[in-house]
Amino acid sequence: MLSKAKNSIILLLSLGLISTVCLTGCSKQPLKIGNVALIYVPNPSQTESQVMNSLHVFGISNPVVQIWGSGEILVEIPPFKDFNQRDSFIGEGQLEDYEQILDSSGNIMTMKTGSVLVYQADLSKKDPSQTDSQVMTDIQSTIENRLHALGISNPVVQKWGTNRLFVEIPPVKDVGQVINLIGQVALLEFKEQQTDSYGNVQTDSKGNPIWIPATALGTDGVIQETLTGKHLKSNTYVGTDNLGKPVVEFEWNTEGAKLFQEITTVLYNNGVNRKPLGIFLDNAEISAPIVNGVIGAKGEIDNLTLTQSKILSIEINSGAMSAPLQIIRQTNF
Repeated sequence: MLSKAKNSIILLLSLGLISTVCLTGCSKQPLKIGNVALIYVPNPSQTESQVMNSLHVFGISNPVVQIWGSGEILVEIPPFKDFNQRDSFIGEGQLEDYEQILDSSGNIMTMKTGSVLVYQADLSKKDPSQTDSQVMTDIQSTIENRLHALGISNPVVQKWGTNRLFVEIPPVKDVGQVINLIGQVALLEFKEQQTDSYGNVQTDSKGNPIWIPATALGTDGVIQETLTGKHLKSNTYVGTDNLGKPVVEFEWNTEGAKLFQEITTVLYNNGVNRKPLGIFLDNAEISAPIVNGVIGAKGEIDNLTLTQSKILSIEINSGAMSAPLQIIRQTNF
């Protein structure tokens, strides 16, 4: 069943019907009006231009027609402003969302199961040294890696236009978990508490400690670097502590190991007035353990549930998103 939407409806045509579905004047069509059409066709390479030409015949300006995966074409069109144009385009199709999609002969189609998710990237927050195209390619790869790590087989992740991605996944038990996993930037940061010249911890207006990025000299011995998840190796895993509680075990690369050793040396302070190391994920504090010694190449993150630990491990191993994502459409079949 299609989810209800006023301006955005996923459209489906049955496999092989593209030659008989009349976009240019059929008495009845299985088309519904909206922004996005997911059209199943036997040979996309021969049909893309036909769909584009048909849309132009109906006066639809600036349609986006793109091959998506194997055997599918995605069509994005603006909402119709002219009801006569809309009625002409959809033929005798009803204005309400279909609960069952019919082919051009009136037969109920076999609907593809799973979910289609549409994300939009905020490219204004990307690294200025990267092009929009590079960032979108990085995001596409990150999403694929996260889905594979979650055990989702054969996902389809396709760039759409300049800043959108379509993600098609098979049925899963918790699609919400998948949505959150994809949408989270997963910027892991390590911070220390800000102190005054006397070593007193500074607080905000609510009395909470103020956290600042933990920094140290890099391997070049000149530049102060901020310790983040980018310094972690992609080999984290979920283990347990001595109480049997889940922890995320991680290992630093060469640069990260040096930074971590220097930072924990300062926070440990030879065991006198030891200080905490704050661990933040997307600006949210997830743990702030007191540093009990100088730590080098390896460490662990605690204070998480088993599910949270698994998700964090996947996110660390796949890397942070190159730009924030927002889900703008979800359709479950």
